[in-house]
Amino acid sequence: ENACMGQVVTAPTNGASGVVPGMLTYYMRHLRPRQREAKRSSPATFLLTAASVGILAKERACISGAAGGCQAEVGTATAMAAAGLCAVLGGTPEQVEESAEIALEHSLGMTCDPVLGLVQVPCIERNAMGASKALNAVSLVMKAPVTQRRSMLGYDDVLRVMDATGKDMQAKYRETAQGGLAADYEAALQATPERWEKVQEMMGMNRIQVGVRRTALRRVTYEEHTNMVRHHSMTPDQCK
Repeated sequence: ENACMGQVVTAPTNGASGVVPGMLTYYMRHLRPRQREAKRSSPATFLLTAASVGILAKERACISGAAGGCQAEVGTATAMAAAGLCAVLGGTPEQVEESAEIALEHSLGMTCDPVLGLVQVPCIERNAMGASKALNAVSLVMKAPVTQRRSMLGYDDVLRVMDATGKDMQAKYRETAQGGLAADYEAALQATPERWEKVQEMMGMNRIQVGVRRTALRRVTYEEHTNMVRHHSMTPDQCK
């Protein structure tokens, strides 16, 4: 839906909008029918819990791939999905927080390197993996022995680390498509000049339009667009 300009709910962003609804759908179709009717939770409980976790990430760290890499987008969405699922399965507030913490902790360091700058590869699969990771996090927490143990890390701790990691991350790994999978794919394309030329034409003048009314006031090539992205991602020292 996001790739074809359809309608999506930014939960927390367009590029990470499949994790939360995917987990909610799994609960409604497969887990909720198995619960006793008196213990069944409303989808609102899931969504409100997930939203609370997402708001904390936005206020105390970031949810933008351009600011913190994919850990900030899919990582936050994974934490939201884990918290929501734990809540509707009857988890305590402590278990909800631990589920979110585990989900985000194991998303730290993920780079945002969309191939050709499109939110498709690897973003779609990362949404699916994020939902699986959220389910595993909840399973770890809910099936743990009931003891007096306390988690070594809290959700706030992981948010601080995610924020610091995002600031340390090079710009080419933060949604600029200048590094990682994106750079490797373009290098492979350039080895075949004819194919690379077709991709540039498709991604450039036929796709990008400039102007208030989205009319083609000036043709923009893929190379020009790439150079603009690279320039805006440079630090002031690099521009000298």
